[in-house]
Amino acid sequence: MLDLVNDDQLEYSKIFTCLCIDDPHVLLKLYSDKEREDHKEEIKDNRQNPLNPKKVKKTEWKYNHILLDEQEGRRLDIVLESKDGVYISEFIVRGECERLNRYLNALVVGALIQGGESEYPADINDEYFQFYLENIEMFGFIN
Repeated sequence: MLDLVNDDQLEYSKIFTCLCIDDPHVLLKLYSDKEREDHKEEIKDNRQNPLNPKKVKKTEWKYNHILLDEQEGRRLDIVLESKDGVYISEFIVRGECERLNRYLNALVVGALIQGGESEYPADINDEYFQFYLENIEMFGFIN
């Protein structure tokens, strides 16, 4: 993925894996109704304004199709970073899937908090910590 080198959320040299979900049955379970509606709009817009092969570098053609698949809901990409080589320190879900993003947040942030590696305090008044608490409750990690 060509743009990960310039990503401000991840340290490029610490990315250890990229995963792709492109199974339509799995994607159907992950996306919300709102996200599926957004994908329909993207499909419509991309059909009305298709990529022009003359304006896209040959070396970037495949990458542009990956982006289209993410925009139109046919693909989700998960990029995982590990600063210590043991635990996930950051992640990105490309393709906008709130459910998957929240699930990974619940898993990753919990491990970071336990290891004292979290970038924000485990404080009930902190909005990021509240988001994490919502996520662990949403997926049944707390009673």
